[in-house]
Amino acid sequence: MWTSHAGKRKIALVAHGQTISFETAGRWLCGPPPQGATEPCLAFLSNQHRFSHFAGGLIQLARRMDATLEALFPPEERVELIKYEAILNEDKDLMAGLIANRSVDDFLTYVSHLMKLPFHTKPEILQATVQIKLADALRLPNRESIIQYAIDEYVQKLTYQSLRDLYRDLKNRTDFQLFTSPTWLNAAVEAVAIRNVLVHNNGLVDTRLAEIVQRYKGKEGQRVVDFNPTTLQSLLVLAVIDIDERARKKWGLPGGTMTVPHMCHRLESVVDARERKATDSDGELQNKASDRGNGSP
Repeated sequence: MWTSHAGKRKIALVAHGQTISFETAGRWLCGPPPQGATEPCLAFLSNQHRFSHFAGGLIQLARRMDATLEALFPPEERVELIKYEAILNEDKDLMAGLIANRSVDDFLTYVSHLMKLPFHTKPEILQATVQIKLADALRLPNRESIIQYAIDEYVQKLTYQSLRDLYRDLKNRTDFQLFTSPTWLNAAVEAVAIRNVLVHNNGLVDTRLAEIVQRYKGKEGQRVVDFNPTTLQSLLVLAVIDIDERARKKWGLPGGTMTVPHMCHRLESVVDARERKATDSDGELQNKASDRGNGSP
């Protein structure tokens, strides 16, 4: 079950009884990436950071437009003005779906790309993991091409499995666990299942989701609305950080080289701009007064 509760200053996120720090996930999205993070991890964080600020920017923009209208019009005229944030909230289920879909898709892309790295770093793993037909091997020009073909074949098969089957397959074949506890595995499986009905069944509970998530039994045909997209996203962000660190240690994976943009933008309303300019002006006056006091011309 995806829930959240607010404390005095922090928000604790709970998925299947697992407490997740929203603050920690936010630091990874809007701060420097882990030292030595793999290329797939850097790509995941970059994509999630950009999308988070795109989605959050829409909400900020609506609030700033409301604040601007309130600053420009007298109270008696505000009643008839459009309330942009209220209009946006009418379709908040669409935003929740977008966040869930993008978070899960980026996570699954991360996993599939990560699983290619150990085979490139240590091709000998393929001998016990992948089998290819002799005819396919003979038509390839060299050893590197055969290795790449075997990697692509294996990873493609992995991506068609359910997340739980993928977890078992990797554990049995490579002795690597995507998740270190059943709690995290169950939460991630639920996230993928929710994404699937949002994309493939118009957001309605189907028999597959009812089989995977117990609370949906008997609710087939009803709309899925009881999930917190921020919780879902935060769980997957922290899962990627944990998976990446353990995979690097196990296989000696190389660090990525891409630059991850982490500039966070804040949209201003007219009121915000006025307050900022007033603060800047006061600061300049204070600096000038301080300079005169020190004998500067």
